This record gives sequence, C-alpha cells and structure tokens, in this order.
Amino acid sequence: MRSATGQPTSRATFTPAAIAAGIFSLLMLGLILLLFLVPAITSFMAAAAHFDRWLLSLLNGFARQSRGLDMLAWGVSVNDLAQGGVLGALFCGAWFATSGTTATDRQKRETLLSSLVGLYAAVFLALAARAALPFRARPVVDPEFSFLTPYLPSGFAFAPTSTSFPSGHATVFFAFPVALLAVSRMLGLFAFVYALVGISVPRMYFGLHYPTDILAGAVLSIAAVVVVSQVLRGRSLTSSLLAWSEKHPAASNGLLFFCCLELATEFSTVRAMLPLIANGYLTRLVGP
Repeated sequence: MRSATGQPTSRATFTPAAIAAGIFSLLMLGLILLLFLVPAITSFMAAAAHFDRWLLSLLNGFARQSRGLDMLAWGVSVNDLAQGGVLGALFCGAWFATSGTTATDRQKRETLLSSLVGLYAAVFLALAARAALPFRARPVVDPEFSFLTPYLPSGFAFAPTSTSFPSGHATVFFAFPVALLAVSRMLGLFAFVYALVGISVPRMYFGLHYPTDILAGAVLSIAAVVVVSQVLRGRSLTSSLLAWSEKHPAASNGLLFFCCLELATEFSTVRAMLPLIANGYLTRLVGP
C-alpha cells in the first residue's frame, strides 16, 4: 500500500500465533482479576447475608408479642390504599398542582412524565432480574431461617412461591419519591419515608422480603428513573406527550389516573390474569 506521496507505507499485521497469544493473555488477565475479585465478592455476600439475618431477627423479635400490633401491620401490608394508594395520590396531586401554563410548571410536568416512563422501565428491569437471577425463597418459607410468623387473621395462612429478589414493591414504590422530588422536596422526602416505613418494613415483618431484597429494588428503581429522566429531558417524546395531554385533558387525565391506579395496586389487574394463563414460571416471577 502506498501513501499520497507515492511512498510505500507499512500496515500492521498480526500472525495467528500473535493473535492466539493476545487472546491467551487476556484470558489469563481475566482469570487473575477474577481470583482477586472472588474473595471480595464472597466477603460482600457474607456481609449482606449477615445483615439480612440481623435485621430480620430484630424485626421478628416483635412477632406475636401483641396481636393488635400484628393485626395493624397486617392491615397496612395488604391494604392497597395504605400501600401504593398514598403515593399514587401524591403523584396525581403533584401533577394537578402544576398548571402547565408557565415554563417552570411545564418542566415539572415533563419530569413527572419521564419519571413515569422510568418507573415502567424499572418494573421491566426487575422482572428481567427475577428471571435471570437464581431463585431466592422468601424468609417466611426459607428453611435456613427460623422465622416466627406474626399473628395472622383467623384461618389465614400464606406460603408465597415467587422469588424474593429483588423486591417488586420496592421497585415500584421507591420510584415515586424520585418523581415527587422534582415538584416538592417535602413531598419527595415524605414519600421516601413512607415507602420505607409504611410499605417496606411490613413486608419484612411478615417475612416476605429480606432487607437486601428491598435495597436492591429501591436502588434499581431510583437508578432507572434518574437515567430515563436524564435521557428524555428536552427530547421530543416528553414534549409531544405533554402537548397531547394539554390538547386532550380528559383522555390524558383519565390515562394518568389509570396508570397511577395500576402502579398503586402493583398491577393487580395483571396479577389477576396470571392464574388464567396457568403458567407456573410466571407465578414464580410475580407474586405477593
């Protein structure tokens, strides 16, 4: 091959032996890195398991100490209004509190819309993680954890069969505070505390999740909402959706209410259809 001046130029070539040596070197480098990382990963997993058992044991120490306390926690944990209804109402309130007539209000509404898209993305990511990761039994049915079940309503017993990691509730409900922070810091902080104390703690108290299940779901949710919001900021998609909502307020407000209702009840309509599908694999991914 010649250059523009007519002088011959050299072109780097690699012999099969050199390519094989390079591949072998990369594999060896990866193996060395893996040998260094495995102890760190093992230590991290052991620390996470120790944290799970410590916090669950602490919460489980209150089980069956008071029937009234257990019934109150049960009522909060199974009541859709007390669970996602509060956060869904806050989201709708934040939407209607912004008139959309000023540039600041439009920016807030665009952020709420992009956060809603990010929330749905987080749900799909959580389902993908549940499908890809090994099955994890919930504490209440985990034979390795001597879980004392709190008092339950008379004649009621539950044995969830779906995987525990990551928490679907945490994935859905920790996304709301991120969206609400864009409108009001007070609303966002309240929503975060409520998602932690009002939703996550009862789930752990009744042995439906380990603390790391909650943590993983929350991190996944917050990261997805933040990333999607940043990607969609200033893009035509959110502007078009906002323009459509202003042009068709009845349809858009109804659709917003429907989306918030499904999220608040954690897709109860879809869950009700799963037994009709009769797919055991799906029920292992999506459970109570």
